[in-house]
Amino acid sequence: MIKKINHVGVAVKDLDKAVSLFENAFGAKVIFRKVFEDQKLESAMVSMGENRFELSQTIDPDGVMGKFIESRGEGIHHVSLQVEDMEKAIAHFENQGLKVVGKGTVGSGGNKICFLHPKDIFGVLIEIIEPAKG
Repeated sequence: MIKKINHVGVAVKDLDKAVSLFENAFGAKVIFRKVFEDQKLESAMVSMGENRFELSQTIDPDGVMGKFIESRGEGIHHVSLQVEDMEKAIAHFENQGLKVVGKGTVGSGGNKICFLHPKDIFGVLIEIIEPAKG
């Protein structure tokens, strides 16, 4: 059911600094950079070979990323796992007793996403993503 790790999300205080570090230290290439007003953050997706990191900075201290950084500091925010069928994945996770949040929300670029609550997975926030077809 899980195809691969889609990306690792990293909470950062300074997105420009983080992008520069990933480009210079790891040879990363920026895939996109976008402000997500609804989530009160700005993100840059960077790739290194087959691997991707989503670097995210808050644009509002009261937003999810702002609160995360204030309480936990910079670092890994989530791990994104890719699936082919969001509905089957949600049913499977719920049958396992996991709390699914935002069931199949359509995110950027038409991707379907949901999250598995970190309290159920040893403190790790897991994003499930079904990339848009096409």
